[in-house]
Amino acid sequence: MNSSLKSQVSSLSLPDDVVLSVRSVSKKFCRNLRRSMLYGMQDLAKNMLGIRPSAPNADSSVMMNPKLITSHSSLLTPSTSLRRDEFWALRHVSFDLKRGETLGVIGVNGSGKTTLLRILNGILPPDKGVVMIQGKVGGLIALGAGFHPHMTGRENIVLNGSILGMSRREIGEHLEEIIDFADIRDFIDAPVAAYSSGMTVRLGFAIATVQKPDLLLLDEVLAVGDVGFRIKCYNYIGKLQGQSAVILVSHSMQQITQACSRVLLLNRGQVECCGNVDEAVARYSELAGVEDGEGAAFETCEVPFRKVDLTLTPIEIRHGGTVLIEGEVLSAAFAGDCRIIAFLYDSQGRQVVEWNSDTAGLKFAFGQGRSQFQIQFGPLCLKVGQYSLALNIYDANGLLHLFWSFKKHRIIIHGMAYGSCAYQLR
Repeated sequence: MNSSLKSQVSSLSLPDDVVLSVRSVSKKFCRNLRRSMLYGMQDLAKNMLGIRPSAPNADSSVMMNPKLITSHSSLLTPSTSLRRDEFWALRHVSFDLKRGETLGVIGVNGSGKTTLLRILNGILPPDKGVVMIQGKVGGLIALGAGFHPHMTGRENIVLNGSILGMSRREIGEHLEEIIDFADIRDFIDAPVAAYSSGMTVRLGFAIATVQKPDLLLLDEVLAVGDVGFRIKCYNYIGKLQGQSAVILVSHSMQQITQACSRVLLLNRGQVECCGNVDEAVARYSELAGVEDGEGAAFETCEVPFRKVDLTLTPIEIRHGGTVLIEGEVLSAAFAGDCRIIAFLYDSQGRQVVEWNSDTAGLKFAFGQGRSQFQIQFGPLCLKVGQYSLALNIYDANGLLHLFWSFKKHRIIIHGMAYGSCAYQLR
């Protein structure tokens, strides 16, 4: 180890209340399997010959005091620049996690969430950066990971417990506790291959948590279990408060807002934001709306309308707030009484709010030239997140579209974020 790296290592330490410190961690992969194997052999050969990359990887992770802090490092010294077909799955990710905190990790598919958890769990080494963990790590980051399908659930408890460093005595002491938590006593002596996905994840979670880890890593675990199991998990996470730290990866914003004290939002392998739950979830909703293809936004007018300008004030409100929708219509002829219907869509493309001028007992008359209209849209007692507006103007019979604006305008809700339904009664 060179002197500059030694001095860097000696300066790194964790306060007593910090369980995890991730500093400028990066990880890259290769899209081409053959080329990936070739790069691996090249890196191995260079390390055997003592040849370092042109840009020394001075910030790669190293071993710290094994009694207090574990740090993940690569057996190889990889190239620090991208080669053909390589891409950064994670890029300069940094954050700290204190004891008693539950950190939600969110992001659209392919943003690097599972890669990050695999690095934290020691499955993958970082190509650059330092990961320091103070204490024991427990993780469930892949459905059925570590289970032998032809062994019984009871045998797999012993096997997984041994892998996690538990003695046979410890496993025996906690065996009944694990079986009770997993709630699969009737099937504990059946082969795991016969288990459903929910049964498998319950058993894995029970084994991971019985150790009372200092850091618990959960990847989409609560998305598989039934309601009863999820309640057990929430209660367990609540009991960990004050003594352990939890990282929860999920696409369910309900789970994130219910269980997490902070949120890390990843976007294309980089940290988009880290901190406030409401702000991170709102930003995620915006990214998910774009990335997941909720439908192409457009506006269109039909004769006699030539142009319609819509303005929303404000576009960001608190839970229970009201948005003023103002429109200016340019019409080539008298359009008569018209009907207006407005919808709100959530980030998954579901209609969650409807406003109808007929229900409100209103008619809107548009003459030749310019006309204005206003709609008090609210109160919007919605979960935190980003919503898209669709507004239609029909003729008096409600048969012809004179104007259609589809998801061109956004409304962002801050504040109350709990509950499983989009709309919440006050």
